[in-house]
Amino acid sequence: MKKIIIVALLISMSFFAFTQEADEYITEETSLEKTEKKPKKSIFSFGNNKKVLEASEGIVFSKGITGQLKQQRADYVINLDTSEPGFGSPYLASYSYIFMNSESAAYFSNAFEQYEKDFEAKRLERKGSKLYKKYGKFDISVKWGAVKMLTPNYGTGKGLLGYEFVNKSPYFTLTIYPVKNKYHEKESTAQEESPTFKFYFTKSAARQLIEHMDAENVNQLLMQLNGTEIQDSDSESDEY
Repeated sequence: MKKIIIVALLISMSFFAFTQEADEYITEETSLEKTEKKPKKSIFSFGNNKKVLEASEGIVFSKGITGQLKQQRADYVINLDTSEPGFGSPYLASYSYIFMNSESAAYFSNAFEQYEKDFEAKRLERKGSKLYKKYGKFDISVKWGAVKMLTPNYGTGKGLLGYEFVNKSPYFTLTIYPVKNKYHEKESTAQEESPTFKFYFTKSAARQLIEHMDAENVNQLLMQLNGTEIQDSDSESDEY
């Protein structure tokens, strides 16, 4: 019985260490945001047949089939074919990767900076039909599939940046309407287009993603990866 209680406590502790609180939005005064450190993974984890480098992990939110906002783990990644950074996350009954080139990553960062200014100045509107695209649109690349290790579907499209209030708390949002599935051209049984994606970020979660997508950080990760691959090849025994 004691062992069962200890195991239950450990599971509970790990869940709360991962949980992130919503941003408070108090109209009378500037709110203080609570941030949490997230565990980092080895930069040498891979997905999709070593085409995606998983550098670290964080938090993202999305709505389930019931419409309730759910916290998900976000894998901060780099597409090794294009060197584009981004993130991967479960989405409904599938898994998706969102990649951004250097210009798009900068656009995401600048849009979030404006959101933060509006947040602190109390200029956010609680309701509005166009709030999801308040901060404009930019180019993105998408990969998706049934499970994390198998995402054959891919395409390019536009990401729309804005915000939405959920349970009285605002979230910075990324909305992606269906994009044409290029894999469908090779496999006729594949989906013709992607689902609509909408991701929600607290200020802390958005900052973590922006930090990951910083060009200097991306270059450093790729250099470390290449250095490790060279060391691995050099470490083989000499044949005589």
